[in-house]
Amino acid sequence: ALTSDFLQSEPGPAVDVQIVPFYPVSLTTPGGGSGTVSPALASYLSNSVVTLTATPNSGWSFLRWEGDAAGTNNPLALTVNAPKTVRAIFGTPVARNVVGGGVVVFEPERAAYDFGSKLRAVAIPNAGAYFVVWSGALSGSTNAQELTVTQPGQTVSALFTALAGNQVSLVVRSFGPGSVTITPYKNAYTLGEVARLEAVPADGTNQFLVWAG
Repeated sequence: ALTSDFLQSEPGPAVDVQIVPFYPVSLTTPGGGSGTVSPALASYLSNSVVTLTATPNSGWSFLRWEGDAAGTNNPLALTVNAPKTVRAIFGTPVARNVVGGGVVVFEPERAAYDFGSKLRAVAIPNAGAYFVVWSGALSGSTNAQELTVTQPGQTVSALFTALAGNQVSLVVRSFGPGSVTITPYKNAYTLGEVARLEAVPADGTNQFLVWAG
């Protein structure tokens, strides 16, 4: 305690000071929608409860929370007892369409794909047929193509046609981190042709294991 002129002092009674921290909350999304924090403040008093709300864009659906929140509840009550970073994940289905004799397989197979995730589409012909060309979300005649999901409601279409009497089809699928080069690349070969297959690991930490099929 000090006198008004600050020349004399005296120890005063003890005073307890409680310091209550404030914490920020960051809510982001890779895409496919938006998210809000309510109330919208720069930071929140420790142990405050805020409401997270995810709003999907047209053609997308909310899938889950990631980061410092989990689950599928929307809206979600979040207790702010530390700095929080949360991501709202949105997804969309990818349809497939087949013309001719064959099927299209997605790797991985999911009901809905996260925004920005990748899938591999493989066209597998029925006996007596071969894959010709992609259309829709993919293009070209190269089989086993990757699609990055950034648009809602996409459709992958594959055209198959019948083999000639002296032709056979070839489909090469790779499992794990790597790819296969085919020389010369064709979806249908004449009987007796030679195709050279080379398995290429994705990087130096992987290795080729075995052929099958």
